[in-house]
Amino acid sequence: MAPHLTTVGKAGLGLRQVTQTLHPDAIEVINSTAFPYFLSTYLSRRLAVELSLPQTAGSDSHIPQTIGMAYTVIDADPEVDEIIRGIKRGATIPTGKPISWRMRLQKLALSLKVGG
Repeated sequence: MAPHLTTVGKAGLGLRQVTQTLHPDAIEVINSTAFPYFLSTYLSRRLAVELSLPQTAGSDSHIPQTIGMAYTVIDADPEVDEIIRGIKRGATIPTGKPISWRMRLQKLALSLKVGG
């Protein structure tokens, strides 16, 4: 899966690597911590459609309050191999919403505390 492709300020893979080098099974189109959220979601969805790749979502949680803000519903049996096959065949429904500004600041404060 290719994460953080269109997010400002995140260490993502970048569009060039995805289109010229890598061959991901899916594109993360919703990331609840992405900024700017709506632009990132729009651009990621557009890229997934252009590349004919399945779409996924993730919370990218680093604090408990953001767990589950974005997730992927996968039509598959609850076994790892079946889940992977479900993603590859596009049996996914990405869903989610952006984290609040308060949560974003909490996440930033935690990263500064851990990093410094």
